[in-house]
Amino acid sequence: MMDILIKTDRRPVSGIRSMLFLIAAIFLLPGCSSASDTEIPDPEPPGPEPLETGTLLPDNITLVARVTGRSESGETIPNPNRTDARFNIGRTDYNNMWDAGNGTVMCAFGDNFDYGGGNWKSNAIALSSDRDLTDGLYYSGMLMDGNAVKEIVVSRAKTGQYPDGSEYEVTCIPTGGIAVGTRQYLNYMSIHDWTPTGDNDYWSVNYSEIVYSDNYGTAWTRSGVKWNADSNFTQVAYLKENGLIYMYGTHSGRYGNVYLARVSETKLLDKSAYEYWTGGGWERNEQAAEPVARGTASEMTVAYNSRYKRYMMMYLSVNQRAVVYRDAPSPEGDWSGEKIIMYEDGNALYAPYIHPWFNEDDELWFVISHAVPTWNVFLMRADLNWDQAGINLLAEGGFEEHPTQALSYKTMWHVNAAALTSRDAHSGKIACRFSNTNSGQWQDVCTQTVSLQQNADYSIECWVKSEEVLPEGAYVGVRLTDGTIHDITGTAQAGEWTRFGCEFNAGQAVSADVFFGVWGAPEMTLTVDDICLKPVKTE
Repeated sequence: MMDILIKTDRRPVSGIRSMLFLIAAIFLLPGCSSASDTEIPDPEPPGPEPLETGTLLPDNITLVARVTGRSESGETIPNPNRTDARFNIGRTDYNNMWDAGNGTVMCAFGDNFDYGGGNWKSNAIALSSDRDLTDGLYYSGMLMDGNAVKEIVVSRAKTGQYPDGSEYEVTCIPTGGIAVGTRQYLNYMSIHDWTPTGDNDYWSVNYSEIVYSDNYGTAWTRSGVKWNADSNFTQVAYLKENGLIYMYGTHSGRYGNVYLARVSETKLLDKSAYEYWTGGGWERNEQAAEPVARGTASEMTVAYNSRYKRYMMMYLSVNQRAVVYRDAPSPEGDWSGEKIIMYEDGNALYAPYIHPWFNEDDELWFVISHAVPTWNVFLMRADLNWDQAGINLLAEGGFEEHPTQALSYKTMWHVNAAALTSRDAHSGKIACRFSNTNSGQWQDVCTQTVSLQQNADYSIECWVKSEEVLPEGAYVGVRLTDGTIHDITGTAQAGEWTRFGCEFNAGQAVSADVFFGVWGAPEMTLTVDDICLKPVKTE
């Protein structure tokens, strides 16, 4: 039995409702808190034009249907595909999707088996022309090889090549696909070892490579266009816009930041034509690439919502053990901080992939994979609304994901061992409380690393409360990659919330460590909440 917590509101709401064997409990949980001391009015109905500094919040997340495998005992949601009966696929890895351009969505799987664990294939592709997902995502068929489901790229583990060599290949897993005209492109990772260190969230690869098809999947050709084992593009997500293909990438495993490359859609197979985002521009040098978003990302999806004019990103965050959402006004960013929308339990929930056809309104349709009790895929739906807390480039700026005393687990913050949670919050329900034990010594209470855009203006603020009057000694600020520090202090009044804040320019820095820290006498106790970093719009 697996418990999944699904974020649906900005405040905790008691109550549990059953869904099915997969989802044992859905809790209405808090989100990123507002960094304002004024009451937020009731939200206006969402409109087609974005707020100047707006960001979206997926909520009211609903399990719609099973996509693969057979229904388990007691399961009541639709199962339109019965892939176990129709295609002899009873268990399967994740399912990334792209618009094939012929009225069909291609849905690429990783490792898949029959229900008993036999009939292994490294990959497969299902086809869907379903325009009504309210009763599930229906597959009209799969790419076939005679009477059997077609394996797009056959691994060397099957062919017997390099059985003991350095390029031994366990399997070949598709990570992203895109269509340009009638040609289909599929990027896969060549898995060398699933657990070289014993960590299920880290695997090693030989390379990633593009394969392509000019007949909608009947035949595929290996292009020879590869990214090597230590590349930050061994797992990718594609986005097509204005004649360009944007390729978001992460390192093998689940501990990588998110990087970005782009190329003309006519030159996808010319690796020398790829440009990489450096934090301030584009260079044809992969080694110059800097992260557009920092975290622990893998099995990633990116899409553009034309109603809200926001680029949306989802992935599994290992640090937070949750599926997270981020968005941005452009492919390069600035990307909002991670927002938890679904918790996973014991590595059982992963691989959110956005459906490519339904991103013109206030709904978000995506699939999600799980490993308990069997590997399979499910269809999810969420509402999209403006986040009334506003933009924050930090994850968990209000510490709302920590209902217990522990601040060091499942978080993007690096926190002082003496930092605990507090119910005395500026907004929301949780804040960070710190009791100083050292005199005349600087201590970081909490830090978080974020990506910046060169020469852009930003503001940083937080709210501080002290148990006694604190004439300076507490600081909020950023340490830029060039060594520059921008920070601000003030007098924290006893028992009252005080705003600390300043603005800064990133200069040539491409990232920063956001920090809250203290100088002060022993026994000084203070609470910090609603730490917020956001871009400053200039005319």
